[in-house]
Amino acid sequence: MPDSIWKSSLERFREQVAQGPVPASASVSAVSSSLALSLVAMVLKASVKRKDFAGDILRADALVDAAQSESARMMRYADDDIAGFGEYLGTLRLPKLTAEDRAKRQLAVEGALRKATEMPLDAARAAARGIDLCFEVASVAHPVVAADLGGAAALLAGAVRALLLAVDSNLSRVKPDSEFYREMGAERRQLEDRAMKQAAAVLDRLAAVLTEHASKRQPV
Repeated sequence: MPDSIWKSSLERFREQVAQGPVPASASVSAVSSSLALSLVAMVLKASVKRKDFAGDILRADALVDAAQSESARMMRYADDDIAGFGEYLGTLRLPKLTAEDRAKRQLAVEGALRKATEMPLDAARAAARGIDLCFEVASVAHPVVAADLGGAAALLAGAVRALLLAVDSNLSRVKPDSEFYREMGAERRQLEDRAMKQAAAVLDRLAAVLTEHASKRQPV
């Protein structure tokens, strides 16, 4: 397995993305999601420190832990996607001289392809959970950091869509009449629909927070 991308610099990661074939969109989306979830944790910590914080501090601490846990999960997904692609390429190099070779190769390719499809879907689920966190945090976020929370929600929403595009790409190589194809396809559609609606709800809630804050400000 290649070294973790998290052991390299951001500049080196950017260079690796440009060189290809991996890291590609799924890994990049997982990285951006991990950073977005760190923003969520930052927003909570900054809001709790404000004198006018009106939320439940214990609940805020639990939300910080949840955001950091999902961020760490996204770090693993970024590495897993690279490893999964390498595993898939490895199956394509398996011998196919005999009928037995071809049968074994086909099973290996299908197994690797399933894993390569499940990983971005797992990551999309985590990004969607991150948007759910944003929605809850939006009700207690201080206006000073509201834009950061909105940015996190926007990044996570974009990541969901990008990750699901990776799911679609891998599913296109799966037999369309298989149960796996039907189940993955149905879930990805439901996940995208719900995540986009929740992200919009986050931005609406933050807009209300900022509007209320502006109405209370004294003119300069």
